[in-house]
Amino acid sequence: MAEKGVRDFTSYLHAAGNMLDSFTHFRGQKREAKLLVMALLLSGFGGTLNGFILLLYVTQLGLSPVFYGTLMLISGMMTIATLLFSGYLSDKVGRKRVLAAGLLLSTLGSASFFLFTDSQAVWGLMLAVALGGIAGGLSGPASNAFLSELSTESDRKYLFSFSSFVGTVGAAIGTILGGLIPGIFMGTFGYELLSSYRMVFFFAVFFQLAALLVLVAVKNGMGRPAERPAAKATPRDVRKLIAMFSMPMAMIGFGAGFVIPYFQVFFQRQFDADITSIAAAFMLNNAVMALALLLIPKAAERMGSVKAMLATQGIAVVILSIIPFVYPPFFWVSVGLFVARMVLMNVSGPVLTSFMLCVVPEENRGAASSATMFAWMGANAVGTFLGGPSWALGANYLVNFAICIALYIGGLSLYAIFFFGMDDRKRREGCAQPHSN
Repeated sequence: MAEKGVRDFTSYLHAAGNMLDSFTHFRGQKREAKLLVMALLLSGFGGTLNGFILLLYVTQLGLSPVFYGTLMLISGMMTIATLLFSGYLSDKVGRKRVLAAGLLLSTLGSASFFLFTDSQAVWGLMLAVALGGIAGGLSGPASNAFLSELSTESDRKYLFSFSSFVGTVGAAIGTILGGLIPGIFMGTFGYELLSSYRMVFFFAVFFQLAALLVLVAVKNGMGRPAERPAAKATPRDVRKLIAMFSMPMAMIGFGAGFVIPYFQVFFQRQFDADITSIAAAFMLNNAVMALALLLIPKAAERMGSVKAMLATQGIAVVILSIIPFVYPPFFWVSVGLFVARMVLMNVSGPVLTSFMLCVVPEENRGAASSATMFAWMGANAVGTFLGGPSWALGANYLVNFAICIALYIGGLSLYAIFFFGMDDRKRREGCAQPHSN
């Protein structure tokens, strides 16, 4: 018993040391990388505030949830359309410029939520989500490529993971702020409910403007040593490499659409869970995810990025296969499995992105990021559409789980086939480079 206690205590110290290591690596980053993470955090605050309050605002205007769904469709389609060219654009005109354009459009979108009222509100909502969708399509690939540009090869996975950690914590704080702001303006300043909701959009504008100002202070590629030169890849090699990353991403995104967006429905039907319990499950997921993001870079450094991703996501698939067979009264067992699955499936995302941006030539990283985002989002949208009827009709959702799991296994198998031999274990000085065929 004493030996077990010592081992447990030692494991806690080891985990704490790994978390501290992530903070240490971030503290050692150059000023430009830190400023970029701060800009992304501030922008994330604004996006979280918008996302939290939008459905409540739409319903308070007297509009139906169907209209809210239409808004989400507009936003998603604009993002996917923008991803078709945004990566190439960021590689050609500069990541900072494209990211700045994305942040500016985000700010204008939030301002449209705030400024268009009464009879103009519907048009303001559609304009806002369209601008936000374009902004997301511009900012996503550009921010990934810019983070890569401002980091060293040895620290890149730490920077991506820490940026995701900050984003996760920021999303939690933004959600809390979104809930507090209306109450403050109603209780302290006597605002009506609808006007207090608009103030949430006002604060979103403030945070996104602040993000844009911080980004202005970031200098392109400053403070970073030149990367280890690699053999010149031909355009055909680059296209093949991007396709190799996009194919498994599309399979996994397609599979996820059949189940993951409907977990709230699953908890309600399987356990008759109330909204408070479901919200607690998702808050627990965010908390554990934030901590796990600090641990994964060290695991990737020891195991290799590809092996770490395959291990965590492989275990997540096994856990997912168990979840539909947990029945009442074991709701919190199901929640525990759900949290474990979500964390294990997603925590390696920053490491995988870092690995991709390591093996893809620097001048093509925006295109690679854009292509993989497009592959995942497009396939996920189709999967969500195809998976919806069985959940809506109360049909046997075990089929949805089976499709999801099969596609996950297929996607992970492709990752293993394509990249197992290119893993970066122990390569602290750089990444493995692809071989030309």
